[in-house]
Order: sequence, then structure tokens, then C-alpha cells
Amino acid sequence: MRSYLFVLVLIVLAAAALLEKTQAGVVIDRIRATNELVLGTPGDFPPFSVTSEQGELLGFDISLARELARTMGVNLRIVRLPFSALSENLLAGNVDIIMTGLSITAKRNMDIAFIGPYGNSGQAFFGKRKIVESLEDPLDLNRENLSIAVLKGTTADMTVRVVLPKTDLVYTGSLDEALIKLLKGEVDGLISDYPYCKVAESCKNCLYRYSQCEFSSMC
Repeated sequence: MRSYLFVLVLIVLAAAALLEKTQAGVVIDRIRATNELVLGTPGDFPPFSVTSEQGELLGFDISLARELARTMGVNLRIVRLPFSALSENLLAGNVDIIMTGLSITAKRNMDIAFIGPYGNSGQAFFGKRKIVESLEDPLDLNRENLSIAVLKGTTADMTVRVVLPKTDLVYTGSLDEALIKLLKGEVDGLISDYPYCKVAESCKNCLYRYSQCEFSSMC
């Protein structure tokens, strides 16, 4: 099995950082009092955020947050959170800002305020070669007996449920988990933002080794 990329032009997404909408003044006061900006991020969404072998968080979001803290004259503290827990921790005041290439949606904007966008992205399918080679249109993915992994609560989740209802939807707790399922052959592909899929495609050899599965002959 080898994995390949197919771009879906179904949705255009805007990646943005978030601040609490109704308590912005409280957040600013807290930042001033503690002299630190607290960022919540999963750290598993390259190229926006990624964790090095040494455990250091890197990526566009991390650099942007560091520059934001620097210009504010405060320290940056990073809290790693699963994607599903980002909004609740923001609203609870456990973090001041969340960044993970998060897309602007009307539902999310009901509770939290976006201070972007700072980038645009489409959705992409990253999957087995035989499936990708059979596609002429994104809607060709809407078929039975095709399993697609997505991170629950994301716009990819919405894409599959609304546009590809015939497929078997497999929820994962992280994009790393979705990718490992693909490498193990447990799913036919995954759908996520284009930048993530592009990085996964360009790093196939590293990802096969990372999965610690028996794919060495395919590197």
C-alpha cells in the first residue's frame, strides 16, 4: 500500500486563531496580571504545529504565537490539548488563545471570536493509490465500502457526513491516529486540510517508519 493525495474543491477554509468573545477584557487583564500569553494547541497538525523528536513544538502557529507574545511584551506558555478539548478550555479560561489551523464556521463563531483569518486551505483526501487513481471528481469518493478517517468535530468531519454520506466514517482522536490507521490498512484514506495532507504525502518514508508497522519494503 502506498498513499497519495487528491485535492477536494468542495470547501474553502480559513485558518484562524481564537479569543473569547464575551470576555475579551477579562482575558487581556489576565495576560497583563500573569505577564504571559497561554496558547492551546494539539501540536500534531503540520505545517501549523508539529512536535519534534525532542518534544519541542514547532510550526507556523507556534512561530506566530511567539511573535505575538513578543510584540505584547509577555511570555508565551504553550498547553498541549486534543483538538476536541480546545474550545472548552478556551471558554473555561484555561488558555487565552487557541491555534491549530482552525477553520472559521458559523457555529464556532457563536461562542468564540476569530481574530483571523491568516491563511486559506481546501480539503484533501490522502489515501491508497488504487483509490486515488480511480478518482475523476471529488464526489467519486461517495461510495459504499470506502472507509475514511477524520478527526471528529472538524470541517473534514462535516465534509464526509454531508457530501460523502455513503462512505464508512471512522472517527479518530488525532490526525496522527488517522494516519497510522491508513498506514496499517485499517482505513482506505483520511480527509483533512490540504496542508496536512501535503506534508503527509511529502514525508511518506518518515511516516512509514513512524508507524512502526511492516511497511519498510515500501519506503
